[in-house]
Amino acid sequence: MQLLSKILWVTDPEQDEHPLLEQALSLADHHQAELGILLVPSHAEELSDLERITGREKLAEQLRQQAEQQLQAKLLGHKGRTPIHFHWSQQSLYKAVVELVGQHQYQLVLKQAKAENGLRSHIFGSQDQSLLRRCPCPVWLSKQPDNLAKRVLVAAIDADPAPHQRMLSLQVLELAYSLALSEGADLHIAYAWKAPGESMLKSGRLDLNAQELESYLQTKQQEHQQWLEETLQAFINSQDPKATEFLSPQLHLLKGAPAQVIPVLAKQLNAGLVLMGTVGRTGIPGLLIGNTAEAMINQLECSLLAIKPTDTAQVEH
Repeated sequence: MQLLSKILWVTDPEQDEHPLLEQALSLADHHQAELGILLVPSHAEELSDLERITGREKLAEQLRQQAEQQLQAKLLGHKGRTPIHFHWSQQSLYKAVVELVGQHQYQLVLKQAKAENGLRSHIFGSQDQSLLRRCPCPVWLSKQPDNLAKRVLVAAIDADPAPHQRMLSLQVLELAYSLALSEGADLHIAYAWKAPGESMLKSGRLDLNAQELESYLQTKQQEHQQWLEETLQAFINSQDPKATEFLSPQLHLLKGAPAQVIPVLAKQLNAGLVLMGTVGRTGIPGLLIGNTAEAMINQLECSLLAIKPTDTAQVEH
């Protein structure tokens, strides 16, 4: 079962409150992981201009020290044994994260989701979208600090037969199982399917009666159900039985486009977190998020954990 040994929490030193601090500490404790805290000021460019114009060269350093002291004070009551390291950057957020992940081999990035001004609250902002595209390790965008308190996780997997996509689905399952066990959460595994050519068959263009159409749809559904069950069983067989015996995930075979049916399921279940793979099938270098994933992400009302294949190369930035 996958254990996270290095977690990076990204926050803004200009904020007085850091709602994800407890979640970051809890995750690190449960996984016995090191915790990196990356401070990236949201007005880094303005801060540099202010230093240049006023001639006061240590304003950024003053902000960094104040933020670290504030967080250190809050960490005094933490009883865990989590090793904690502070990082500071005035680069763009995604560049700073990608650089640190590469330098320190962080395995998970945790960040508060932030919507752009004028956008609906569940739409991820441009910084978050850039992070999802560029970061080579899993990215957890949290829309509320208590997203695991709901104790419901949804893992969305894909039936694409391509080896890299199958491997990605197994990675999603592994991280979902690990989090469900560490957080005592209910795990739901969602898989969306469609019958190729269904709209054409229903149009009446072909000489196909209702019984034949229904038989076709039932056969396709059974094939997808079998694939889902076999994939889950193959994953379970590859794990230590002691790590999986306490979980009984509920399977959801959903008919329709993933971007439509999975967000609906997450809302019905009152899920706190959806885990999903985010590499598209186009093979375009540097494009680390597919159209289906992007469409689904912007329909979610809960937090998101986006997962890339383990061999994803860092893109140029």
